[in-house]
Amino acid sequence: MKLHDTRTGIKHDDQPLVNVLSKSGRYIETVLKLFSQTQDGDQLDCDPIIEVLVAHIQYLQEEFAAFLVKGCFDDNSTAL
Repeated sequence: MKLHDTRTGIKHDDQPLVNVLSKSGRYIETVLKLFSQTQDGDQLDCDPIIEVLVAHIQYLQEEFAAFLVKGCFDDNSTAL
């Protein structure tokens, strides 16, 4: 499974959100790939899956902080 993330038909103002969705989809695609590599009867190694999911939530937290800063300040401001 892959996220269909073509930018065709997306308004210029919506590009930052499309970028976040596209990058977020890559984390999920990676987890699905890790699941698919497990053979029937094999014990699932959760460590790589947990690492990807932790990285995903950190990415989402950073993006959320950036949106909050943008909402409170002008477009030239950034989150620390």
